[in-house]
Amino acid sequence: METLTLTPDDMFKDFAFGCGEDNKGLFIGSAGIPPSVFSTAGIIVDSGTVITRLPPGAYDALRSAFQAGMSEYPTAPGTSQLDTCYDFSNYHTVNVTTVTLHFDGGADLEVDASGILVGFSVSQVCLAFVAETGFGIIGNTQQKTVEVVYDVGAGKLLASD
Repeated sequence: METLTLTPDDMFKDFAFGCGEDNKGLFIGSAGIPPSVFSTAGIIVDSGTVITRLPPGAYDALRSAFQAGMSEYPTAPGTSQLDTCYDFSNYHTVNVTTVTLHFDGGADLEVDASGILVGFSVSQVCLAFVAETGFGIIGNTQQKTVEVVYDVGAGKLLASD
């Protein structure tokens, strides 16, 4: 079980912690995306939000690295919100590029493949992250294979897969 220690400086609303600035950022495959792409520090873990929202700079870096890792697959038209989509209709097996959220203190959250892509059909499977100004939100699509425990008294968020 990974543990993130929350301090009052990390708090934004009830449960927020950094995923940029003073923390480590994102890893796509083995490539690290620098924390400087986060325009604001802080990400909220929210089971009521479906798709993870990242500040535009962080999302652009994620999308670029993800597209590079998925370059062998043909692209497909996006949706109104999801702009990075693929057509897997001619494939029996797809190797999905990994996405890992890496937090200060060494805690990592490797997002399961089912939380990286969302499929509308085999010919339209999209990256399950979007850009949004302000703070980020880790949505339930990325949390669905992770047990998340809030230890409010100790100021910790625990996650295990």
